[in-house]
Amino acid sequence: MHEDRRYLLDLAARIDRGADELDADATDPRGTLEARDYHLPEDEIEAFGARHAAAGKAARQYSARLREEATADIGPVPAERIRQAEKVATAAGLGGILIDGSRLDEAAMASPSTSDAQRQAIEDHTRAERAAIEGSGMFTHVAEPGQVPYWQLRQADQDTAGHGDARERGVAHGYAGGPYDEALFTDPEQGAAYRAGLQAGRTAAVDETLLADARQHAAADAAEVGELAEPPTSGPVDDGHRYALAGPRGVSEFLDNLDPDADHHTITVYGSADLARRMADAHTAGVCVAFQRLDEPDPAATTDRDEEGWEA
Repeated sequence: MHEDRRYLLDLAARIDRGADELDADATDPRGTLEARDYHLPEDEIEAFGARHAAAGKAARQYSARLREEATADIGPVPAERIRQAEKVATAAGLGGILIDGSRLDEAAMASPSTSDAQRQAIEDHTRAERAAIEGSGMFTHVAEPGQVPYWQLRQADQDTAGHGDARERGVAHGYAGGPYDEALFTDPEQGAAYRAGLQAGRTAAVDETLLADARQHAAADAAEVGELAEPPTSGPVDDGHRYALAGPRGVSEFLDNLDPDADHHTITVYGSADLARRMADAHTAGVCVAFQRLDEPDPAATTDRDEEGWEA
């Protein structure tokens, strides 16, 4: 058997392990959430259980097809097929979702500290990630108002008949600003899905407008860092120093989970070029952060610092 096909079998096993966890979450959603210190209303608990049950079922169906495919031939497997299976395996082990990081990618591309080569690499990576997720046929994109967009592991046929299409039409109409389908808007069966899609589409359109405005101000915001940000044409200059960068909770779910009791998080950044990029991203996202040089500071520095050495 070709090594690619053995790898598909390994991915199928990973997906099944993720499905086991999803099924356990769906069996006792309240206990699962309370163990993670989440105390939610009853309807949200039920929705959590339903999502995990659907994701677990979809994962098992996919892993079964993957095993059939792995043993049906002996030759190599197309690279795009492997990437698709990897996305499903990752989502199965992460509660059935993949966070849509396209907004962060767009912010990084808009940063004046990002070189043309880095910008192209980010664009290529984003395109490849989306192609793998959509190509698997196993995800639904969710972009509800007030939450980070994500990809939900779920078979398309698990939607109630017509509701998925109604929502997608609503997203398209809301994003375009109309015209709207009045009959579908008031339809007793599909109206709720269509109206939810309209709201999601309008939100996405507003987000793009805000992001475009943020891009126009990104260069000016990054310039406030001082010598840490250079004009895009000259590329970033790195001073080689180490910095501590502090920001509030809610920016990184990963850091929030590592230290649930902390009201802020601090990371170490290596080099002023990386610091400038992260500062610009924070300004673009509207997040207030502060930094402090960790190695021996320059005695001649005249920047304003608080009594503990932090700069805003």
